[in-house]
Amino acid sequence: MNFNEIPFQLLSIGVLLVSALLMGKLFARLGVGEITGQILGGVLVNPSFLHWFGVGSPAYHDAFASLKFMMFAIFSLTVFALGEEMSFERVRKAGRDTLAITLVQILVTFVLVLVLFLLFGGDGTPVVHAFIIATVGLATAPVALFILIKRMGIEGDLRIKATNIVVVSNVVQIVLFSICIQFALDVEGGESATLLRALARVTKEIALSLAIGAAIFLVLKTAIRETPLEPLPYRSDETTELGFLRFFFEDSPTPSLEVLLLVFGLICAGAALAWTLGLPFLITSLAAGMLVANFHSRRVFDSLFIGNITPILNLVFFALVGASLRLETYSLQILFYVFLYVVGRGAGKFFGTWLGCKMTRQDPKIAYCLPMLMLPQAGLAAVQVAFISFALPQGERVFQIVIPGMIVFEVGGILVSERALRKWKSWVVGEAKILRGRTAVVSDDAVLTRILTENDVIVPLSAHNKAEVLNEMLGRLVENEHIAPQVKHGLFREFLRRERIQSTGIGDGVAIPHIRTALVDKMSCVLGIKRDHPVEYKAIDDKPVSLVFLFLSPEKETGNHLRLLSEISYVLRDAREREILLGAGNASEAYRILTDYCKTWPQEKAGSPSGV
Repeated sequence: MNFNEIPFQLLSIGVLLVSALLMGKLFARLGVGEITGQILGGVLVNPSFLHWFGVGSPAYHDAFASLKFMMFAIFSLTVFALGEEMSFERVRKAGRDTLAITLVQILVTFVLVLVLFLLFGGDGTPVVHAFIIATVGLATAPVALFILIKRMGIEGDLRIKATNIVVVSNVVQIVLFSICIQFALDVEGGESATLLRALARVTKEIALSLAIGAAIFLVLKTAIRETPLEPLPYRSDETTELGFLRFFFEDSPTPSLEVLLLVFGLICAGAALAWTLGLPFLITSLAAGMLVANFHSRRVFDSLFIGNITPILNLVFFALVGASLRLETYSLQILFYVFLYVVGRGAGKFFGTWLGCKMTRQDPKIAYCLPMLMLPQAGLAAVQVAFISFALPQGERVFQIVIPGMIVFEVGGILVSERALRKWKSWVVGEAKILRGRTAVVSDDAVLTRILTENDVIVPLSAHNKAEVLNEMLGRLVENEHIAPQVKHGLFREFLRRERIQSTGIGDGVAIPHIRTALVDKMSCVLGIKRDHPVEYKAIDDKPVSLVFLFLSPEKETGNHLRLLSEISYVLRDAREREILLGAGNASEAYRILTDYCKTWPQEKAGSPSGV
């Protein structure tokens, strides 16, 4: 190394970190996505970008080129961590439905991207590159999705299915990518391209990669042994002792920097060996992680997230992705390929997941939200195309196509995913528990009696079907000036959309249509009764509906929304009270029956109503 290059290397790493940090924070505050900001921060100090302004030098360019190895080191560690999610227990809990949805989504996405590039890629996209781009398109961004789910407090089936599908699809993607790229490398190296020989060769290379991963596992198994220690001043169910390296490391019952360094060092060495031998190095890291997760302590993975090390590694990785773009190579043709990638992957992920949900008969709400959660894409795709840019002739073109598409999915995918999670939260968070419960959250100051007036009761309803019921009840809210006339149509569409996802007819002749929406700024409620000619409502028990409670709340009104749902559910679970309400001759009588019943809540709330 030339001594005069050192100042440029120091400058490159300095401006890279500062630019990525500032842009990441800026984009996070704007709600666009910190990863996108970090990539664009790398673009701002990109040698080819600065060259447009007459800034930079060959030495500055070479300094950035010398840092690219860090991308592969960081991502090899990330793939090792992904192996934790592939424990046998987790795969078993994922279930057949999750695996089926994953496979359908992978097949649809792969075929759609591949066909688009084969049909419209022209001479600029060799067939092998089309296959590689289609394989890269299968990758999804687990970290971004997991952070979003955790931040929004999403629990239940959607969270379980989304996280499992993302993890399983990424593991499958890594295997398929490794096979595809290995085949391409062998063909480029002049090896025989017959199918049987190619499969035999790739199988052998994957087996060798697995062997290196197993060797890494054995070293970790030997070096980090679980043994019972002397009683500690605090409770610890599992401890970690470093075996033959104990001379250097202290016994550590908790995640430690020493374990992180040991894992990082072994993973980098294993990846380097696999790369040198022409083997798929990601398989090596993934195999080591899976073996540790299943046959050793999963607490080894805890050390990968110690302190603030993970955010630092992520920042460096995505900043280098932005700094590696060769902006001078972009043309209308490349941008057209980016468009093909975005359209193919977006449509494949969305419709493939939706089709998988339909084939496995998922809850309609899950079938609505889950496809949108599969759109984000980030690190896995970035490191794979970075590897391709080094490994294959014209591989730089694949990098130039995928990275802008990845940015589109990182920004747009996160925005769409957040919208889907908000919709899910507005539909189901807390509601299932309330509707299944046997008691209600009630008090002297009931929300129901506070917002429902005698004028908000309709006896009898004149509507003959579900749409007419919703329209009539919203019309009453307009008449009573609870909602503005100009928002009635928008609210009607939101209620219909809610009903298409899943009927609010809860059985026993009862329906509780309810939404949270940005179209109103206060809660309102209306009760409709139609005893003589019940309305066909597509309820869960397929029975027509005679009692309908419709209410709506502002979008941010979570507490009182769930409380009102709880109170209405409490009333209508009582079979005797339902019969009394159905016997009301007019709105005034129905309102009196309801308010009289509410007065008994402080005495009855500890009991268990009869009926539903």
